[in-house]
Amino acid sequence: MDYYQGYEDAMRQTRVGRSTGLIGFLFRMILSLVYAAFIYGPLLMLSYVIVQKMSALYSNDTYIKTGLTIVVCYLLFALIYLFKGALIGLRSNKVYAWVVVWLLCVVVTSGVQAIFTQSLLQDFFAERSISNALVWSWLGATAVAIVIYSHYQFLTNISPRSVFWSYQLGFRLVQVGHKEPKKESLPHRSGSFFENAPMRVSFKK
Repeated sequence: MDYYQGYEDAMRQTRVGRSTGLIGFLFRMILSLVYAAFIYGPLLMLSYVIVQKMSALYSNDTYIKTGLTIVVCYLLFALIYLFKGALIGLRSNKVYAWVVVWLLCVVVTSGVQAIFTQSLLQDFFAERSISNALVWSWLGATAVAIVIYSHYQFLTNISPRSVFWSYQLGFRLVQVGHKEPKKESLPHRSGSFFENAPMRVSFKK
């Protein structure tokens, strides 16, 4: 079971096969920003709500609020990967409680955004008198859930470098009381990009 730089590797893999140029660069930047906003937007909104509730502690200063929102967002992101690390650890030990952790992770990430999207789409379609608005809204919500789930990949031993410490901590926490896992089964960093990733890269000349 190897740790590999999944998100960063995937982004680099897609870049090497694409044409260069200003237009291509701008298009990829815009696409990356939209994707990041789609995935991390709810975390940012939740972070803002939490920080807003604490406003009395820092006199609601704008600069402090902005900094705290970013910090809280990062901690929430790390918390998701803490649970993912625990999930992978439980699954590698064949402890069936991993199913409960998996369901929790899916509901908190994919489920919440899917329900929110379904509500927005249903209202959008209903206002335009589109037939089967409920069906189309749930299809859209399902697509959103699949995209978000494919980003986190909860059943794969993969974590971004920025929260690898949290992911590894979650894995190690569930090892208490269990047989010490073999070294090769522990999450670890790749020595270089693509080393452990099951990907092939083709370079266009």
